Amino acid sequence: MTSARLRAAASSPTSTRPAYLDPSLTLTDLSTGVNFASAGAGLDDLTSESARVLTIGRQVEMLEEYKGKLRGAMGDKKAEEIVNGAVVVVSIGSNDLMNNYYVSDVRRREYSLEAYHGLMLQRMKYFVERIYKLGGRRIAIAGLPPLGCLPFVMTLAAFRWDAGHALGQRVCVDQKNAEAAAYNARLQDLINTMATSFKDAKIAYADTYTPMLLDMMKNPSKYGFTEANRGCCGTGTFEMGPTCMFPFPTCPDPSKFMFWDSVHPTTATYTFLANGLVKTALLKITR
Repeated sequence: MTSARLRAAASSPTSTRPAYLDPSLTLTDLSTGVNFASAGAGLDDLTSESARVLTIGRQVEMLEEYKGKLRGAMGDKKAEEIVNGAVVVVSIGSNDLMNNYYVSDVRRREYSLEAYHGLMLQRMKYFVERIYKLGGRRIAIAGLPPLGCLPFVMTLAAFRWDAGHALGQRVCVDQKNAEAAAYNARLQDLINTMATSFKDAKIAYADTYTPMLLDMMKNPSKYGFTEANRGCCGTGTFEMGPTCMFPFPTCPDPSKFMFWDSVHPTTATYTFLANGLVKTALLKITR
């Protein structure tokens, strides 16, 4: 949930979209959609620079390059048709708050939370406008998940007296969830404004907060999970990304865990989420 994804995918379904930077990319891959994602990126360039990954600005530049390659291979008209008909999915923002505001105070020393949300939304608006100018007409924008329910956030809160619950208790942090919900409300307002401004485009909000993820945390057994407040990797309380590699042990059955590590959901969780979004946000921009 915390990685940034900007994808352009044609309407014909396949299992996955290949990476745009994959050197083995074929003309068929280009014509059916590619993935510009760079895990760890954010709307705030500081997020991407700190993680040493591609900024969202660079990802949009690659979308422009992609369109140029389509023109060269198929002609202007066909290239325009492919990009106009593609589904563009933008999922970004969690890393900005996690890395720059909650774990580190680098942005907290410069901005109030409301002001930082404003900066993120300003950047979102700018990049969606760029995508639109490049021909994107069907755009789904994901909101933030309930950040207070990430195992890593629960672990941090367990060592703070001011987290609103007993020291050492690992439960969802209501304040962080409320902050994510506040951002999501402003994002939905922005999406409604852009949808009105771009008359020939369909722009939809992809809800990754409710009902799915929050309900999973509160009722894990309903989805077949036996563990929802720690990850499958290691202790499941703080490990993430590279720290989940050998020799750290993993759980015997990840499908029973809501989270793979202390931040990222398992494939099982993403499957539930994806199926839900196909029936909601993607349906709105494809019908």
